[in-house]
Amino acid sequence: MNYLVQGLLLGLGVGLAPGPLLALVISASLRGGTAHGLRVALSPLITDLPIIVISLFVLQQVNDSAIGFLSIVGALVLVYFAYESWMAGATDPQTNINIDNSLGSTKTTLFKAILTNFINPSAWLFWMTAGGTLLTAGWNKGFWDAAGFLFGFYLLLVGSKAMLAWGLGTSRNKMPKWVYQLLVRIAAVLLLILGIELIRSGINYF
Repeated sequence: MNYLVQGLLLGLGVGLAPGPLLALVISASLRGGTAHGLRVALSPLITDLPIIVISLFVLQQVNDSAIGFLSIVGALVLVYFAYESWMAGATDPQTNINIDNSLGSTKTTLFKAILTNFINPSAWLFWMTAGGTLLTAGWNKGFWDAAGFLFGFYLLLVGSKAMLAWGLGTSRNKMPKWVYQLLVRIAAVLLLILGIELIRSGINYF
């Protein structure tokens, strides 16, 4: 699968999957408006660089079999994310918003978003497994493959959250339950597809 396409699909899937950062995007958008929600949406562009560098350094120290194993572990992580996302479609979106209501300060939104993302174990787990192994595979094929993966991933990771922030921030209304269900279940399907693809590529390392 083309690395740009993989990045786009993975970015959209992870961007819409339930988690602390998505909850903070929703909360900040509703409480502070679009500008606050956008700050949260953009925070991965600040926090992910050191996470990616450390993860890639670790992956460079292991052999192909270990990378294959981590690819399969990463696939299982994505499948679990898909399960979480699918199950979240059965809940009221306000339940997820209220979890992180305390993080929606109008003065420290960006700082709290950076802190939330940096200490979020899911971000580290993702780049140590699924994200890191896909990026490493792209880099091994060539610079533009790796660059295409990162561009596609962050375009839709940040873009999906930014669109959500804009929609909620301008309306300041509760998200209709059916819209929330549709978004998170689309994310679940995308994550499942990428998980299956990552299992296939991981087996090739053995």
